[in-house]
Formats: sequence, C-alpha cells, structure tokens
Amino acid sequence: MEYLYAIGYIVGWLLVIITIRFVTTTIHELGHAIPALLYTNGKVQIHIGSYGDETGKRMEMGRLSAFFKFDPTQLNMGLCRRQQATTIQENIRIILGGPVFSLLLGLFLGLILIAFSLSDAAILVVTAFIISAVWDFFINLIPMTDQVRLHDGRLISNDGQQLINNLRIRRYPPVYHKAQAYFKEGDYQSAIVNFRKTIESGYSEKGVYFDLVQSLLKQRNYTSALHCCEEIDQKFKLKPNDFAQIAHVFSKNKNYSKAIECLDQVIHHKYNDPIAHNNRGYAYLMQENYVRAQADFNSAIIHNPKYAPSYNNLALVFLKKGEPDKVLPLIEKSRALQPENPYLALHSGYYYEALKEYDKALHYFDEAKQQEIDFDGIDRLIHSMQEKLNNLRSVNR
Repeated sequence: MEYLYAIGYIVGWLLVIITIRFVTTTIHELGHAIPALLYTNGKVQIHIGSYGDETGKRMEMGRLSAFFKFDPTQLNMGLCRRQQATTIQENIRIILGGPVFSLLLGLFLGLILIAFSLSDAAILVVTAFIISAVWDFFINLIPMTDQVRLHDGRLISNDGQQLINNLRIRRYPPVYHKAQAYFKEGDYQSAIVNFRKTIESGYSEKGVYFDLVQSLLKQRNYTSALHCCEEIDQKFKLKPNDFAQIAHVFSKNKNYSKAIECLDQVIHHKYNDPIAHNNRGYAYLMQENYVRAQADFNSAIIHNPKYAPSYNNLALVFLKKGEPDKVLPLIEKSRALQPENPYLALHSGYYYEALKEYDKALHYFDEAKQQEIDFDGIDRLIHSMQEKLNNLRSVNR
C-alpha cells in the first residue's frame, strides 16, 4: 500500500509540474501576443508545446490563434508567430513582453507567499510556479547564439538575441529604416537604393548586405545579388546561415555546383538541418543527379517528417525517373502538411501533364501562378497546356 501511495504521490507531482509549465509558458507567449496585437494588423499565433506545429487543439479569438500540443516531453516549447511591427521600438516592446509577463507572474506569486498564510502543499505549488516563471524569464532573456529550430525547419533566435539584434539595428541611420519601410511596402527598387546608401554611409555590416541581397532577389536581379554575395564573402567571416543564403543566390543563377558547395558547409556544421538537405537535393535534381537528390530529400524527411517541401521535391524525382506511381502519394502528403505551396501546385501540374491530363495540369499551373510562384517558366507552361487542350478539342470535333 505504501508503494502505491508513493507512486501516486510522484505521479501527482509530475502532473502538477506539467500543468505549471503549461500555464507559465502560455503566460510568457501571451506576453508577446498582446503587444503584437496592439502594434500589428496581421494575425498572431501562439504555440504551446511545440515550435509551430498547427495540429492538436486550436482556439480562435479574433486575430489571435492558439495551438496546444499536450506532450510532457516538450514542456519548454512555446512560440509566438506574428508579423514585424512598423518600428524598431514596437518590435522591442513585443520581444520584451514575454519575459516581462514571466517576471510579473513570479513577483505576483512571491507577494502571495509573503502576504498569505498557506498550507505546506500550497507553498510547494506556488514556489514551483515562481521557479518556472523565473526560469522562463532568464532562459529567454539571456542572449543565446544557438538558434531554435521551428516545426517547419526554419531557425529563430531566442528573445534575448532578438533584443540585441533590434537594439543594434536601432542605431542604424534613418536611411536604413527608410529602406526597411520600402521593403515592407514592396517597393524593392527604392529599398535597394537606400540599402546601398546605408552601406556607403559607413554602416557596412553583414546584415545590411544581406538585406540588400533579399531586395535584389525580390527584383529578380539575380546577377547583382550574386555580386553582392561575392562582396560579403570577401569582407566577412561566413557562418552556416550565411552559406545557406548564398547557396540560394547561386541556385537562382543556376550555378548549382556552387550552391551545393555552400550547402555542404551548412550540413557539415548542422547535419540535421532539413532545409539544407532539401535545398541541396533540389540542386542535385536540377543537375539530373537523381540518386543524390533522392538521398537528400529522404534525409530531410528523416530529420523533420513534417517538412512538406521535401515530399513535394521527392515526388518530382520519381516523376523525372519515370516512376509516376510513386508521385501522387508524396504530393498528397505534402499537401496535407502545407496546402498552399506554389511549388506543390507546379509539381502537381507536371504530374498531370505526364499523365496527359492537360485540364488538371492547366488547373495546377494556374494555381501556381496565382500563388505568385518565383518561376519564370510558368506562363510558358500555361500557354503549352492551353495549346494541347485546344489541339485535343480540334481532334475530337
């Protein structure tokens, strides 16, 4: 009987700890979400028990969505997804909101301990809440160079590092903030001009160069983006994330060998990075090296089974290899994970074109264009499907 009592006691406290972590993590993420709702016009998401997994229980309150994954092994996982605020000051307030809410919770519960006479069990529970809240405050506010991998494979810095980054950006000249505003408005040419002025004014930091690269990519000025990357390589020591961005620029310039070299560097430092494996696989695919492409896409799936693009790209490998029976299940898997992906629509179009179902192929190519796919050949594909359908109609008359 004593053993049963001991087991029940341990299980009870485990449930209490799980509940405490769930509550304090939720309060921390609400600390980000509330100012995000005030300072932005877009949707705001909080994720408790995951870093962006949209399965599990969901709650909607206007622009705020909350996703809950009840996994005792992921007690520290929490995320607030939101768009960037208009000003650096507003972004800083949003970032600080999480740690501040955690600290206020700890102080409030500390006052309860001082002001009220509680039972021993209540004191233990309140103390555990305080420890959890203070832990959230420090672990999030202390800057960490190691980034957190999100559910979709992307990387993000913790609150402290984001705060440092924003404080550094705040000291940049007005022309830089002007460039950022133009970028957000979609006026990429003006953004390019002002990012260049920022660099010329003496603020030639690596981040500004990459801002310029992103603007050039948006303009589809891939050659200039590559020249900018070459300048970055000459001036700065590159980190794995830098190689990943430069690899993307090489791919846009159709220099897949150089893209693979850059992604080799990323994977050497972060072997379990699904995005790097996926992007290297795509470069191999463009070189028609289907064996290595398939291996990389499979690696990406192993490291993150919910990373949708790898299923979609693996489907294209089998289509290129002449194995269409393996394509549709992979496309359906990718669609279940990420329904709105222009490259999924593109590859679906390729699949139905191979089956000579040109009406369905045209539907998916149109869908890819409507989703603003970054692919110069989409109009040609649409025109080709329209011609094939017209020819079929002429034959059937």
